Amino acid sequence: MSRRALVVGIDGYPRRPLTTCGNDARAMAELLSRNHDGSRNWTIVELVARHAESPVVTREDLLRELGDLLSAPDDDVLFYFSGHAIRTPWGPELATQDGLLPGDGVSFSNLLTLINTSPATSITVILDSCNSGDLGTETPGDGFRLGHQDRAILRENVAILASTRADADSSAAGELSDFTGLLVDGLRGGAANRRGLVTALSLYSHAWTAMANGRTKPQFKANCAVLPVLRECRPWASPEAFRALGSLFPEPGTELVVEPCWLDETDARHDDYLLLTELFAARLVEVDDRWLEPAIEHGHPVRLSLVGRYYWWLFGREGG
Repeated sequence: MSRRALVVGIDGYPRRPLTTCGNDARAMAELLSRNHDGSRNWTIVELVARHAESPVVTREDLLRELGDLLSAPDDDVLFYFSGHAIRTPWGPELATQDGLLPGDGVSFSNLLTLINTSPATSITVILDSCNSGDLGTETPGDGFRLGHQDRAILRENVAILASTRADADSSAAGELSDFTGLLVDGLRGGAANRRGLVTALSLYSHAWTAMANGRTKPQFKANCAVLPVLRECRPWASPEAFRALGSLFPEPGTELVVEPCWLDETDARHDDYLLLTELFAARLVEVDDRWLEPAIEHGHPVRLSLVGRYYWWLFGREGG
């Protein structure tokens, strides 16, 4: 199984050019291509169009790359787009460099058909454009009517993360768009869990929390039995510390009494103390004190925090 991504950013439109979309695509491609430790992550095809005079993302180009991305079985695939999306009588379209007239781009209905008929194992779609929240919804009644987003139609293991609702515009105020700026921060670790893992759902939560009080709000749609990890960031504790949860705490309610001698580097249990310091820094264990060492010296037991209980179920219930 491979992990392949198509990352598209278009500034160079013949009319209404943009300024941040190329930066958006470059930033996303750079982060998605490698994990925090430098290991390879997604294999990226990057299409960045800075100037209208030299088009590199026409409708034909985008459909060809999407067809290639979504045609391979057994792959995890990701599609990111930053650029214009325009309204048409038959629904929104991703605008390509052919122009900004209806029919010049790739319609959301066409994209949804490609997604729902793809043999890929999982599909993650991230759209940073106006009206992007309409992707994945069924248009009720006769023809396109903006604002009717009552039913989503997605095959299994598809997640769509959109910068706006179907009736809203995207926004940008700096080098990156507001939405992609939050995604970049999330992929760097802001949306990671204690293990350092970032998913589309955690990215959505990260972005939505920051944008919840604004006029533009992101939208998330999914039908997932499997939610792939988008990037691995620095974990809050070492793998050894996570695995030690089960040996240090045989049950989630265990209260561990640590002898002060464990703090001595020559003691046989000193390594366990070092693991506890990692778990305490990661807020996976807690004590009735502000700091771990004074709590141990006063005989206070160490116990799993509520978050620690969750990771105990993931790592520790079979004894580490």
